[in-house]
Amino acid sequence: MIALSKFPGEYLEFHDKIKQYGIKWVSQDSFSSFLKIFNNNHDSLVQWYKDAVKILKPHEQLWIKYLALSGLRRTESVLSFNRIVEVGKDRRSEYVNDKGIVEHFKYPKEFLRGTKNCYITIVPDIILGEIGDSVQLCILL
Repeated sequence: MIALSKFPGEYLEFHDKIKQYGIKWVSQDSFSSFLKIFNNNHDSLVQWYKDAVKILKPHEQLWIKYLALSGLRRTESVLSFNRIVEVGKDRRSEYVNDKGIVEHFKYPKEFLRGTKNCYITIVPDIILGEIGDSVQLCILL
């Protein structure tokens, strides 16, 4: 939100509103955040998944599965999913090696940044095959 307020030149007004309304940033160490997620009741997530797949198209269901199995961020997973569809079975070796490892490092503009780079992803070959036979996602990034 801070970056967004800086873009149109509204940062000072935004900063004043944050103070006015008493909004404070709470920072936790990453391990505390991990424990909070790890110790959470995951039944609601499982139920969300079951509800979601009932209304999603088959390729969207497959993307949700890929997202969960790969651990990629949403944007990265969409880019990766679409790249797998694009190369298909004929040119699969351009993106997936013979061991079934997705090689994101071959596309540095999409996957390599200053921090938290994504070099490879290991996903079951059957999922990669299903994605290769699927259609590209039309999700806003």
